Amino acid sequence: MCGTCGACSPGVQPSAKVGLVSGPTEARPGDPLSPGAMSLAEAVRLVRTARLGPSDRPTPDPAASDCLEIVAAPTRSGGNASPGPGAVARALAAIEKSDQRWRAWTYVDRAGALARAEVAETELAGGRPAGRLEGLPIGVKDVIDVAGMPCTAGFAPFANQVPTGHAPVVDRLVTAGAIVVGKTVTTQFAFSDPAASVNPWNVECTPGGSSSGSAVAVAVGHVPAALGTQTSGSTIRPAAYTGIVGFKPSRGRLPLGGVFPLAWSIDEVGILADTVETCVDVFQVAAGGAVAAATRDARIRVGLVEDAFELATDEVADSVAGLGRILAAGGAELVSVRLGRLADIAAVHQVTMSAEISAVHARGYAEHPTHYRTKIAQAVLAGREVRGRDYLDAQRLRRRLAAEVLAAFSEVDVWLLPSVAGVAPTRETTGDRSLQIPASLLGLPAVSIPSGRSVVGLPIGAQLVAAPRCDELTLAVAARVTRADDWAGRLSSPVSGVAS
Repeated sequence: MCGTCGACSPGVQPSAKVGLVSGPTEARPGDPLSPGAMSLAEAVRLVRTARLGPSDRPTPDPAASDCLEIVAAPTRSGGNASPGPGAVARALAAIEKSDQRWRAWTYVDRAGALARAEVAETELAGGRPAGRLEGLPIGVKDVIDVAGMPCTAGFAPFANQVPTGHAPVVDRLVTAGAIVVGKTVTTQFAFSDPAASVNPWNVECTPGGSSSGSAVAVAVGHVPAALGTQTSGSTIRPAAYTGIVGFKPSRGRLPLGGVFPLAWSIDEVGILADTVETCVDVFQVAAGGAVAAATRDARIRVGLVEDAFELATDEVADSVAGLGRILAAGGAELVSVRLGRLADIAAVHQVTMSAEISAVHARGYAEHPTHYRTKIAQAVLAGREVRGRDYLDAQRLRRRLAAEVLAAFSEVDVWLLPSVAGVAPTRETTGDRSLQIPASLLGLPAVSIPSGRSVVGLPIGAQLVAAPRCDELTLAVAARVTRADDWAGRLSSPVSGVAS
């Protein structure tokens, strides 16, 4: 045992059966290379040396097993998230007051948002039933289409690109009464080149990427929720770094139409929110009115992922393990698990993403090479070198990993692990993606919630991950934690509105 994750404490049962099998030894805290920093050459080598057989076909990931029945996560206000009259005006005032400092927004539709709010209030006064998200001001990451607002993806040649229709995920939120107040800053093409947004807990630190602006807009109290995306860790990581809630749904739960792609087979729309309850409201509407898992309480089995804790710094590991103790105090069973495949997962992710990025940008890079920032340009060029056989073998290995993960979830209901191995670093990077990649590559639902603060006052995030399509379960367990008195006591300052 690692001695820092808390899995050796009373009530935690070690298990040799749970987790993925026969993986390489991973880096420990302080090692120079994390799985997320793996080079493409090393990733290709690992894929080529995988012992793949005829059964490892490049078919879709295995379907999820049945999810544990559990009391559903609560909503903001018993099923209707309406924040009341004036919420849009208050959001716009907060943006105008402080965004010059935080740089969360790339476009603010002040006149349009106020007009839509006024129309909605008139209709409500006339008897129209309130929508689930009536009057909720939201931001939308600048790779997702919103009718009448520029969608630039942080790319100068797209400056005059204005969609005439909403992306389906936006349309669902707007139909339920949400009001888009503007577009939030993204790293260029939702990749790794840092964006202009700053971390409100320390302006010298990154807020994470690529959903930088969406996370900051929620963290400083501009809006209660914003849409982001995730291909590596672009929702979970900025949520952790800015001390808010971030949710990456299972593959396919939210529609991807009208979202500029980074890597087609991995991309997902994510949600950044002030509370788990807000996240539940937005997710259920965005997913087309999803019904929560069940209404029967049950004892959940929480797997503390040892090799993830071992990658983390001591203060992050200790903080996240504390949430395990909160769950145990509420009746959960804690089980020690190991993934054992973090390097293989990172390798498949790297090969897949590199090849798909290069394909997405083949024409754009040929036409506008000087407008591409350094890291995305390097990724486009590197992806050209991925052979077709290597890409297909990566998908075969991906299928095997997905099957092993699904089998592992027969022994536990959710994983608990750090969202990120450390706290927010300085702004020349968007942070380490190692611990977000498993959920991203394998299509698992993942939620990040704050677990405390570091010794220098930066937020620490804890990640809960479940089997594919067990999204409601993941959110319900997160809600259990955040409703506990002990959780509130771990936070040294408010989670939202930190610097508005």
